Amino acid sequence: MPLSAALCDPAHPETSSRAAAHVVDAILGALPAAGVAVVGDFCLDAYWEVDPASDEISIETGLPVRRVVSQRYELGGAGNVAANLVAMGVGQVNALGWVGDDPFGDLLVAQLAALAIDTAGLRRRAGHPTPVYVKRLSDGVETNRIDLVATGRLTDPEIEQFAADLAQAAFTVGVVVVNQQLPTCRDPRVVATINAAAADPAAPLFVVDSRDAGHEFRAVALKINAYEAARLSALSGADSAATPADRASALSASTGKPVVVTLGDRGMVVADRGAIGVVPAVEVGGATDPVGAGDTALAGLAAALATAAEPLSAVVFANLAASIVVTKVHTTGTASASELRSAARECAYVHQPELADDEQAARYSAGGSVEVVEPPPPGLVVRHAVFDHDGTLSTLREGWEPVMVALMEEAVLGPLAEDADLVTVRRVHGQVIELIASTTGAPTIRQMEGLVGLVRAFGLVDPGAVRTAAAYKSMYNERLSAMVDVRIAQIRSGRLDPTDFRVKGAAEFLRLLQARGVVLHLASGTDTSGVRADASALGYLDLFGDRLDGATDDPERDAKRTTLERIMPTLAEGEAVVVIGDGPVEMREARRSGAVAVGVCSDERRRHGFNLNKRSRLIRSGAMLLVADFSAPGELLNALGIS
Repeated sequence: MPLSAALCDPAHPETSSRAAAHVVDAILGALPAAGVAVVGDFCLDAYWEVDPASDEISIETGLPVRRVVSQRYELGGAGNVAANLVAMGVGQVNALGWVGDDPFGDLLVAQLAALAIDTAGLRRRAGHPTPVYVKRLSDGVETNRIDLVATGRLTDPEIEQFAADLAQAAFTVGVVVVNQQLPTCRDPRVVATINAAAADPAAPLFVVDSRDAGHEFRAVALKINAYEAARLSALSGADSAATPADRASALSASTGKPVVVTLGDRGMVVADRGAIGVVPAVEVGGATDPVGAGDTALAGLAAALATAAEPLSAVVFANLAASIVVTKVHTTGTASASELRSAARECAYVHQPELADDEQAARYSAGGSVEVVEPPPPGLVVRHAVFDHDGTLSTLREGWEPVMVALMEEAVLGPLAEDADLVTVRRVHGQVIELIASTTGAPTIRQMEGLVGLVRAFGLVDPGAVRTAAAYKSMYNERLSAMVDVRIAQIRSGRLDPTDFRVKGAAEFLRLLQARGVVLHLASGTDTSGVRADASALGYLDLFGDRLDGATDDPERDAKRTTLERIMPTLAEGEAVVVIGDGPVEMREARRSGAVAVGVCSDERRRHGFNLNKRSRLIRSGAMLLVADFSAPGELLNALGIS
C-alpha cells in the first residue's frame, strides 16, 4: 500500500493530508486479522493526586505529610504498547516478558487480561518488584517522579523459558515488537535470543525500540529518536554531521530493514531499501503531555506493518497515533480506531518548521515584498479569492486578542481571579495564549469551546458554575462590540476615515483582483452580521455581493471550509482558488482543499509592515506566499500568476 512520492517531500504535506484518511482506513480495516507479539519491559504508570493544602505534620518524624487523595494505575512501557494495539483494533496481541510476583504485578496482569491480551508468555518473578513509575500531581502539576524499579538478574531457566515462549508466539503473528526500557530486556542473553529468532528466514518482522541497546540487535527494524540515531551512527562510524535522514538511510543499509527516526515536532523519517520518506508532524493545539507518545508511535508502526503496509504508510499511521496521545494530559493514553479515523480526516501537518523558525532563511520575490515559501504550481488560473477579514483586510477589531485573553483568564480563574498565586496565573495565561494562537481565524464559538475545556481542566470553578460556550461567546462579543461600535461611529461622523482601519492597500487590491475577473469571497470567524457591518463601514462590502460568510453558534460549521467546499467542485482543470488571511485556520483549510495559501503578516496597529510573530505560525500552517500588507499589489499578482 505505497503512497505517492509527494508524501516524502516536507514542502508538500497537503498531499499527506488528503492521503492520510485513505491510509488509516486501509490499515484499520486490516487490523482485526493481524497479530502482534509484544516483548519488553511491562510497567505500571501510577498517578497520585497529592493534596497541596495538607498541613499535617507527622508526630513520629516531625516532617510534613503528603496526603494522596486519589490514585490510578495505567499500563506503561511494553504494557502501553500492548494496550494501544488493542485500542487500534489488532485482533491478536501476545505479551512476553516478566513482572514481579507482587500486588502491582497482579494489577498489571489483570489489566492486560481485561483487554483480552494473551499473557501466557508474561512470567512472574518471585521476590522481584514490578516496575512502577509514580507520577505525583499537585494542583494539576506533575512533581518529582518516584520509580519502583525491577531488580535481579534473570536466571538461566528464565531465559530458556523466554526462548520457548518467543518461539511459540512469534510464528503466529505478523510482527514482533520489542520495547526495551530497563536492564532486564538488555540482558545479553535476551538480546541473543531475540537476534536468533529474528534471523530465522521464516520469522516475522521484528521491530525494536530500545532505550540504550539499539546497536546490539540484528536483523530488526528500528524505531529510534534523533539522539539515538546520532549515537548509533557514531558507533557505526558514520558522519556525525549527517542529517536524521542520512543516518536513517545508513542504518537501514547496515541492517537491511526499515529504520524510523522520530523527530518530535518535526515529524518522522523512514528509510527502507535505499528510499527515504519524510512525514511532517501533525499540528496539535492546547496542552500537551509526551508521556506514552513513543509507546503509541511504536504500537502504530507495528500494527500497520502487521497488515503488510508499506513502511511509509506505517509511519503515517504511527505519526497520527502519537499526535492523538500527546493531547491527553496526565495519562499514559492510547489512540483508538475511532480517534484515528477522526484525526485523519481533520489532520493538519506542520509545514517547513525549520524555515518557520528562521527568518534569516527567507527568500523573496524580485521586488522584495513577497516572501516565497513555496511557489504556487505554474500555469494555474486563479478564478476565486477567499479573504479572511479581521487582521487581513480590516483592523476595526484590532485589540480583540487582549479582550479575549482577559475574558478567558477571568473565566478559568473564577473565584481566584483577584488573588491567585503567580504560578497559577502564569499557567493559565500560557494555556490561554496557546489556545488563541492555535485557533485564530476559527469561529468564535469554537474558541469558546476551547475555553470551556480549559475551565474544566483547571478545576478552579465549581462545575455547576461553568458557563456554556455560547454564554462565553456572548460575553466576549459584548466587550468587543463596545470597542468596535465606537470606531464605526467615528468613521460615520467623519472624525476618522475608513483608511484608518484598513490594512494598507487592501481595498485597492480587492478592486485589482475584481478587475482581472477574479471572484471575491469574504469568510470570517466573526459573526456574519458583524462582518457585514465592518465591511460596509470600510467601503468594500459591494465587492463581495452575497459571497460573504461569517460564523454562527454551530461549532461544527466553519465559514472558510464551507466557502471552499462550495467553490472547489466548480473549478475546471487548471483553475485555482487563492485563500488570503492572517490566521493559521485559513492556511490549513487552503492546503487541505488544494487552494493556494497566502499569509498576511499584518501589523494591525500600524496597518502596514511585517509582524514576525505571525510569520512562523502562518508558515507552519501552510502559507505558500507571505506579505506584510497589500502595498505592492503588482508583485503579489505576479507571484500568483495573475497578469
